[in-house]
Amino acid sequence: MTLNIEAKQQKNWQKLCAAEDFYHPEFQDVLNQVFNRSASFHRKQWEFVTIYLNLLQNNKINKNMTGASFGAGREPLIYLIGSRVKSFTATDLYIYDTGWQTAKINKQQSCRDFVMEKAPMGIDGSAIDVKEMDMRVLDFPDNSLDFCYSSCAFEHIGHEADFLAHLSEVKRVLKADGIYVMTTEYLFNHSTFKVQGNYKFDAEYLWQLFEKSGLYPDAEFDATMHQSLINKPKLDLSPIAGMTQPLMVSIHAPTLEKQGVPYTSCCFVLRKSNQKNIGLEQLSHADTQQFMAKASTAHVRKIYSQYQYLNPISGLKKSARSALADHLEFITADADQHFEQLEIDGNNFIHTDFVYYAEHTCHFVLDISCRQEAKINVTLVEKPQLIMQGRKNVMKQTMACQAGHSQLTLSHACQADKVYALTVSSKQDISHFDLKSTSIRVKVN
Repeated sequence: MTLNIEAKQQKNWQKLCAAEDFYHPEFQDVLNQVFNRSASFHRKQWEFVTIYLNLLQNNKINKNMTGASFGAGREPLIYLIGSRVKSFTATDLYIYDTGWQTAKINKQQSCRDFVMEKAPMGIDGSAIDVKEMDMRVLDFPDNSLDFCYSSCAFEHIGHEADFLAHLSEVKRVLKADGIYVMTTEYLFNHSTFKVQGNYKFDAEYLWQLFEKSGLYPDAEFDATMHQSLINKPKLDLSPIAGMTQPLMVSIHAPTLEKQGVPYTSCCFVLRKSNQKNIGLEQLSHADTQQFMAKASTAHVRKIYSQYQYLNPISGLKKSARSALADHLEFITADADQHFEQLEIDGNNFIHTDFVYYAEHTCHFVLDISCRQEAKINVTLVEKPQLIMQGRKNVMKQTMACQAGHSQLTLSHACQADKVYALTVSSKQDISHFDLKSTSIRVKVN
């Protein structure tokens, strides 16, 4: 299908994800005519459409083109692009022993069978090949690809040396006029979070990677967004009691927030030749950064100005991995063995999730009921946002629980770059003092 998008009407799709993009005629044309979908405001949908638009605008989607995708899983772009070009190869770590359900094949299954079983009815898959491949070592000849792309796979490669190895390989396999369209994680107002296999990038770090690799973005990057309600980051309600995984996953928003850190997707078009430096001011638009900073602080007041009950066992549940909270729909049931876990003292029978309270004073109320006397230790734990390292105890109190109901209140002046969890532990077996119920409330002022 050839879309009628005139050059003079083309929008710059090297940009941040923003809600207004879903209303743009070019975006809607591709979404409706190619993807046969309506707007969901899910940033993954934005990534797919934006990648397609950038390839389309660069005349890479036609029967003369050879392309590839990295970290492809079974994403819809495989079939929509692969059926419209001369040849296409989808690549990923297609193995049975992985925590990502998008690449978890059966032992008796080929990579291609795994991918093609999700192909839409009527799709011509004759030009589509599928290979198991490491993004750091691309099994393609030099100067062989007209285009390649990846959709939020880049941040999962490893550390800086791994990112540069991948970009160097991309540069090697691209033709002189080839392009690499990639989406990845973009942070607002924070430096890059260097969590192996799950980075989140600031603009400066990304630009330095591009410069070191010898691949360069196009001249303009749009980091603006309308300062509207729909562009504010999705409220991080996961620490609150009663918030289930299906409910959290079902709420879509262009910008997400975890532990007080707003982030979204961004898309770059990379080439072998440097036409013009973008400049960091353009990469991180000041008005957008300020808008997000205000929204994060406002969220704390909105949620915690009145008492909220926290999930008392969030930190003990292996499914509550802070670093992967935005990928819950993509991980397997046995993913626990594949990802870094939050190590917790085995004596803790209460461990809330880590929560961002900005620079407010938080007030915790612990209510506990047991049938006999017991001593417990109540600890407030502090750590940097989004990473698992650097935890320290900032407050600890021993509580003598009476038979029946006991209550303890703790208050603490929080720091703007930290998050906090409340833990309760006992050297006694919980069953020994016959625990009836517990609850934890928190509010800020």
